[in-house]
Amino acid sequence: MREGVRVALITGRPLATAQTMVGIDNAAYAANHGLEYWLDGRVELTEGVERYAALVERIVSDATHLEAVGVQIESKGLGVAFHYRRAPDAEAARVAILQAIDSSAAQHFAISGEQRDCDMYTGRAVGGKWDPLRWRRPDGPRYVSSSQEFA
Repeated sequence: MREGVRVALITGRPLATAQTMVGIDNAAYAANHGLEYWLDGRVELTEGVERYAALVERIVSDATHLEAVGVQIESKGLGVAFHYRRAPDAEAARVAILQAIDSSAAQHFAISGEQRDCDMYTGRAVGGKWDPLRWRRPDGPRYVSSSQEFA
């Protein structure tokens, strides 16, 4: 990069994946839909995200049966997305995804004894993105720009 130029990259991919793809070490990254940041040579996580790592792992593990109905499971480390665009019966796949996530979450909270203070949301043909901190994390572009010196 040219001296005096700051670069910020915003992506839904996990931080490590983004850094490998882009290869600019001294850039700022807002990754994984704002759950992970790379700022001034260090990783920052959105506050509280660590406590959901086990839940995300459980959801991914419990949902492998969905691949048989045409669902692609994309683990993002701190989150997971279920893609069902190519499923033969998209609506049936969507319903199966939502049921699988809800079942895994219910079991997780029953075993852990934690209060269920998170939920899932759906996007366009991405059923059940599990994002427990959707409403509590900082806005990626604003957070990166306020944490860096951009001219």
